[in-house]
This record gives sequence, C-alpha cells and structure tokens, in this order.
Amino acid sequence: MYLYFVLRNCRRYHGLDRALEILLDEESSSSFLVKGCLFCVRSLRKLQTMSSPQPHLSSKYICAKLSATRLWSTSIVRCFAVHPRLQKVAVARQDNVVEIKDLISPPSNRAGRSVLLRDKQQVDVTCIQWAPHCNNLLAVGAGGGILLWTVDHPVATSRLLSSWVRTETVPGHCAVVSLSWSPHGDLLVSASPVDAHLVVWDVMLGVATRIPMATGGGLGAVTWSPDGRRVLAASTSSVFRVWESQSWTCDKWTNSSSRCKATCWSPSGETMVFALEGDPSLYYLLFRGEEIADGSAVAIKCADLSPCIHSVDGEDIHVGGCVHSLAWDQSGERMAVIFTDDSPGSELVAVFRTRLSPILELLPGGFVRGHHGELPVSIQFHTQGQEGSLLAVAWDTGRISFVPHRFTQCPVLPEVASLSHQYSSNYTELFSI
Repeated sequence: MYLYFVLRNCRRYHGLDRALEILLDEESSSSFLVKGCLFCVRSLRKLQTMSSPQPHLSSKYICAKLSATRLWSTSIVRCFAVHPRLQKVAVARQDNVVEIKDLISPPSNRAGRSVLLRDKQQVDVTCIQWAPHCNNLLAVGAGGGILLWTVDHPVATSRLLSSWVRTETVPGHCAVVSLSWSPHGDLLVSASPVDAHLVVWDVMLGVATRIPMATGGGLGAVTWSPDGRRVLAASTSSVFRVWESQSWTCDKWTNSSSRCKATCWSPSGETMVFALEGDPSLYYLLFRGEEIADGSAVAIKCADLSPCIHSVDGEDIHVGGCVHSLAWDQSGERMAVIFTDDSPGSELVAVFRTRLSPILELLPGGFVRGHHGELPVSIQFHTQGQEGSLLAVAWDTGRISFVPHRFTQCPVLPEVASLSHQYSSNYTELFSI
C-alpha cells in the first residue's frame, strides 16, 4: 500500500517514467515487464519531442515567436513589470540587463536612482514579474531558466549587481517564455515551449514540481487567476488547459482553430478573455464554481476586432486585426489591446471599457499613441484605487509611458463589441521614463 501511494504521487508530480524507475528498484521479480514499459514511455516521449519543432530551433527564435512582447528581437525593451505597490518599475533591455527604475525621483535624478541587474545566466530575457507581497523579489524568465533577484532600494548612484540572484533550473526546462506568481506569492509557475510540463516552483523551499501535459506539446503561456483558484496553461498548439490549483486537475479545450496567443483574467478570476493566433476576435470563458467542470464548455465571442476605418477627434484611423497581447486592469473597468505588427493601426494601443455584470461587455474607449514612428511592444495596468487606473506602455524605442484612466459609468453596450463602434478620443499620457 505504501508503494502504491509513492508511485501515485511520483506519477502525478514527476511523470510516469520516474514512477517506473522507482518500481524497477522495488520489484525485481517483474523487472523485465517494467523495463519494457519504461522503454515504451521514453520512446513515445522522444517521438513527441522530435515531432515538435521547438527543440530544434534556437533560443532567440523561440523567444521572438512566443514572447508576449511584440518585436522582441528588435525592441530596446524586451519586457517590463511595474511593482504592484511601490513606485518602481523593472525593465529588461536588449543587452540582457534588467534595470530597476525609481518613479518617485524627479526626472533629472531618476537615472542616478536606478539599479542594474546582470548575470551570465540572464540571456534572452522574455518575461519578468514582481512577487505580489514582497517589496524586493523579482522573477526573471530567460533562455537559461529562471532567476530570482532580491533587489535592495537604489542608492545615489547606479550599481551593477550579480550577487543577489538565485538561479532555478530544471533539466529540459529552458527558454522560459512565461511566468506567473500565485496571488499569495508563495508559488511561481513557468512555461517553456521545449518542455511538455507545467512547472510549479515553491520559492521558499526551492522545490520544483513538474506536471506533465499528456498532449499539446510545450507551453507558450501561463497565467494564474487573481483569486488563486486556477492556472491557465496554453500550449504551442491549439490545446490549452485550465488547472485547479489545489488538486491540480484540469479541463482542456482542443477545438481552437490555432494556439492561444494572449490571455487575461477578470479581477474575480471567474472570467478569462483570450485571443487566438490569426483570429481578429476576443473570446471568453466563465468559471462560476470551485471546480474546473463549472466553467463554460464553449468559448463565447465578445469582440470583433476586424480592421475598419472610423473617426476620432476628426481624424480617420484605419485600425484592427489580430491580437498580440492583452491587459485588464484590476478593477475590471478597462482592457487594452496591442495588435500584431502586420495589422492596420499597429502603432496604436486600443482601449476598451468593460463591464462584467450581468455578462461581459466591451465598448471601444479610445487609443494610446506614442511619439512619431514609435510602436507599442508591451502593456500593463497599474491600479490607482477605485477612481481609475494607470496604463503603462513600453515602446520599441525604449520609452515607457504612463497613461491615466478615470472611470465613468458605461452606457448600454452591444452584445459583441466591434472596432467599428464610435471611439471617444485619444488618451494623453501622464509622464514617461
């Protein structure tokens, strides 16, 4: 009975091949049968790896294709993260240095209040995230794995640091393209397109648990819901799963026309909005209960983003197309969209006003435009209390702008939003760094 529980837990958290290895050590009488099963499992896994193109591609190509940052290869900003509580932002640059910028200091002194983070393992950075309930813990996803930085407050001069970092690696789990902290900040999930496992890290213990994906290949994105109950794991194929974070059981969706390109959760964690690669639409799933089975079985279309021409402040704007990335503010009032670089209006960030009750509704709200020739590459909302939120936009020139949004009551909205509906105006940025 003890061996049964050991094998069951090992199969669940470390894979079938590891469970068979333990059984081979314990049961010598049936070693021939166990060896045969172990050979079959490893052969099937090798065949699955060979059938997936990602392991044979370079790390830079994989990162450029699957990064949430648009124009990852050429943009000065590879990714960025605004601290959830403190007035500072972490920016990963093209030279593999992560810069921590202080937003409180005057612009003339801001450069001198920055901290620079660099390590030999920190190459091809694709994603960074601050721990939710820690002032100085930063997770960095890179080509070599995950780096956990403990960042002190900046001093009067810039410093180049490499002594406050801990590197977390799992064999075969490289080219990390997506990270997400649990709301409590004790667990971190990561995704790699060359590894068909969802990896859950216990940061305090330094222990990694690998949850195997039976089908779908490697992972391209992971996102923890704000209520902590669920984790979205989108594969590099058309399959994506939503995991329940207590028992780590999942439900999967396999009827998508293409891979899940961008996702975001509502503040309650009951609604997940996503976009598919090559599809100019937004869809959503509802999760009302504790179990994954309580989620809606079929995705519902909530926005048509097909290209169109309309007038904003007397200017005709041609905009729309497929979605590259999404961001939803923590109040559920605003959603921002970046289009792919081959879509009309790719130099704009489209902003929608949203309402969750009685059903999810979206209404076009306006556009964010950078300086002449600038292209948006990444977006993130920063909450400013109940009255509004702050949208941070990273541009390909290396500039990051902060655009305030004040909340007003939404009018009656159409069943399916469209870019052809009237926009209110262009948004004006508050400041930039």
